[in-house]
Amino acid sequence: MAAVRRRLTALLASFGLAFWGTGPGAVGADADGCAPLTVPDELGLVCRTDRTGQGEILVVEPEGGTFRALSRLTLRELDPEVDRLAWSEPEAWLERQMVVDVGALSAALDEVGGDPDSPFGSEMVKNGIAMLVDGLEELSRLPLSACGGAATEEEIDCRFGIEPFLLFMRVSLVARYEARFAFNIRTFNEQRLRHFTAIANSFEAKSPDP
Repeated sequence: MAAVRRRLTALLASFGLAFWGTGPGAVGADADGCAPLTVPDELGLVCRTDRTGQGEILVVEPEGGTFRALSRLTLRELDPEVDRLAWSEPEAWLERQMVVDVGALSAALDEVGGDPDSPFGSEMVKNGIAMLVDGLEELSRLPLSACGGAATEEEIDCRFGIEPFLLFMRVSLVARYEARFAFNIRTFNEQRLRHFTAIANSFEAKSPDP
């Protein structure tokens, strides 16, 4: 039923019957918190809207569990002034987005390694986590050598670390009418990466007012 409500809300929004924000093509949230995205209930994900220094962002993340903090997808509408490179030089803009949230990742990894019930509780794995955290703390952003090549006009895809502690980061730039939107995906789980990618591909933006 929740999925049906989300699709119905998206349909109503296309006729201007739901609140989506203040600007043309603005992102927003419905009662489920997931519009304008389709998030299947069976994936165990929840949506919320956060206000940050970059404005309002839509966050999709696991509903619970020890590993919740390690995976998230965010969506935000870009500012034509602050993010002007997204319009004029999209590849350069994407490369600048490979920023590691070191504090949050370090805390989450430490929690996973310190959980006595975690499958990652062995000394060898704890040492691997510690090495990854140390490596991340030395960086302000992922090196482009971790990205398997230069960004395209629409996406940059990076991996950092070694198995089984491989951080996947993907930033996608989506053009809708004159607006630009950015998806940021961060996860250590390749299956969750596929989930987030499918959710990002479901994106529907409200058409601008005539």
